[in-house]
Amino acid sequence: MTKKNETKVAPWVHSIAGGCGGALGAILTNPLEVVKTRLQSSSSSTVKTVSGKFVPRDHLLRNLQIIFKSEGFKALFKGLPATLFGTIPSRAIYFYSYNKSKSVFNYKDSPLVHIVSALSAGSSQILLTTPIWVVRTKQQLDQTRGYSLFRCARDIYRHNGFQGFWRGMTASLLGLSETVIFFLIYENLKSRFIMQDSKYLELSNYERLKTLFLISICSKATATSLCYPHEVIRTRLREETSQSRYRGVFQTLRQIRLEEGLGGWYSGLKVNLIRQIPNNAIMMCTVEYIIYSWTQYMNQ
Repeated sequence: MTKKNETKVAPWVHSIAGGCGGALGAILTNPLEVVKTRLQSSSSSTVKTVSGKFVPRDHLLRNLQIIFKSEGFKALFKGLPATLFGTIPSRAIYFYSYNKSKSVFNYKDSPLVHIVSALSAGSSQILLTTPIWVVRTKQQLDQTRGYSLFRCARDIYRHNGFQGFWRGMTASLLGLSETVIFFLIYENLKSRFIMQDSKYLELSNYERLKTLFLISICSKATATSLCYPHEVIRTRLREETSQSRYRGVFQTLRQIRLEEGLGGWYSGLKVNLIRQIPNNAIMMCTVEYIIYSWTQYMNQ
């Protein structure tokens, strides 16, 4: 879409598009999310052995095989209800806040606007949806069958009280740096390869989405690689079995470095990239497609 057309799209349309895009991406990549969460865990028994044999922590296919054999096919979608329950409103809030912030600046295309908008979107999303992600993390780390969403939430409240639903929020807020970097790169590449292209509206849907897909991949890969340690910290802080070891963001960072070396900060990175990149690309393409279709419809 052009900047001219973008200003005609209300933030609530971006909100709906974000919810749809987030849901589609989450469904298609949930098995990778389960593996990634377990790789980030401090429990080596979660993913490192099968039949008594050592398995490298970041061995994606083997870890999927372990989960499938020991817990069944449904285990690959553990936490999906919580993920969808969190992703849909989370992405809706995210894209609403991002584009609402941009509208305040009259959609001016500048790094400062992108930074402020990204911070607004990320912080709003984190503050409102962290309890959902805490529940999902606990579900995905559990290795038994039939651990329901409501039972999981009840256990968190029983052991940690109301504040337990916001464990790891500080680490999530640190992760806003990833959001900022992603949108800075994404908006810059989008402006350079799409918004300035006078033939953009003449491109087929396939050509348009292919370009957006590649832009999203490049942006997400860079942002995630630079800011990944905060995700490991967040997962460790949400583990009930390790609360005595991990008590705060910087203390957890030091503890992981002491026990596992620098590599511990990047546990599960390869799996996370394999999951995050297509997830984010699917989401962004879905959002852009819905917005573009809405714009075309309104301009008819």
